[in-house]
Amino acid sequence: MSNFKFDSLFKRSNFIIVIKLNNLIDLMKRYFIIFTLLLWMVLAILSIYCLLEIGFRLATLGMLVSTLLPIVFFLGLDISSGSKWSIGQIIRIAVFLISTLLILLDYEAIGLIIIIVYTSNIMMWVLYIFWYSKLDYKESENLVLGETLPEIQFETYNDEPYYVSQLLGRKVVFLFYRGNWCPVDMAQVKELAIQYEDIKNTGAEVLMISPQPHGKTKELVEKLGVEFKFLMDKGNNIAMQLGIDNENGVPLGIGMNDYEKDTVLPTTIIADENQKIIYLNQTNDYRVRPESNSFLSILGRKDKI
Repeated sequence: MSNFKFDSLFKRSNFIIVIKLNNLIDLMKRYFIIFTLLLWMVLAILSIYCLLEIGFRLATLGMLVSTLLPIVFFLGLDISSGSKWSIGQIIRIAVFLISTLLILLDYEAIGLIIIIVYTSNIMMWVLYIFWYSKLDYKESENLVLGETLPEIQFETYNDEPYYVSQLLGRKVVFLFYRGNWCPVDMAQVKELAIQYEDIKNTGAEVLMISPQPHGKTKELVEKLGVEFKFLMDKGNNIAMQLGIDNENGVPLGIGMNDYEKDTVLPTTIIADENQKIIYLNQTNDYRVRPESNSFLSILGRKDKI
């Protein structure tokens, strides 16, 4: 009996430790972007200072490139529907490594401390690709391919209730996006908006769902000018019901005060006329999303799962 109690206590303790560790990792992700931006500001100031002090040479060239490359990447951040190891990604990493090599080759000109600061930029880039970009989905009995969706209710951006059951008899595309703050989400929404007429011709309905405030959704509706239904998952309740909620998923930063700290994991669902799930995409990398063109073939087919 005592061994049983000890084993149960040990398992329970391990379970609590794992939960707290996961919460800590989620919290670290929330601070990652703002910390990275501050690092780039420091690097930019150092680059300008060294350029003015020692002039144009290998080290300062490497410093400028390694500082500007991540900034250019984030300003032009878009969605990738294929492998995350795209040609553009490989080129960026190669240029980043070459710029760091230039700094190391001319280390005598700038000193060891500055070299350490700049090599930390590599670490941040690696963390972004292999850690920050990764998403962890939980298994949920309410979100299974071939199964029927549970009854779910959202709100329109005019504060009116919206029941998904009223769409029985029509195929429905559910696009859960995190918010206007995410450039990849916005690229996916805009790509789907381009396909609006083609999707409409299949007789399907498109629901754009986010936990973001109504005001942010209104801004997006006015900007896109399409007839998709933009809905709010108030309190992230439906996301939690479906197992696609993301605790501490909203990064800290300028202009982020209007958003709650928790959000939804980017998820695309297509349900048939009986609200059975016939397509489910849960990306494990927030930069990689499905092509909206692929939805047309799914919406047009007659086969059953």
